[in-house]
Amino acid sequence: MRGIIIDKNFSEAFVCLEDGETISIPSSEVTDSNVGDMITLSNISIPTNYNSNTNLINEKLLDFF
Repeated sequence: MRGIIIDKNFSEAFVCLEDGETISIPSSEVTDSNVGDMITLSNISIPTNYNSNTNLINEKLLDFF
């Protein structure tokens, strides 16, 4: 699965997946990538409770500005 990094801080990175869902992964998994980069998640562990009907970060506010 591929996704685009939409925000990143010291502890986590937010990735928009190809299916439109947004997930949070540890920033240590994408240390060589920057915001806007396309990444492949085959080597990155996606949370086991992830499915296309659930937005894992629906309670977090993303600040794009």
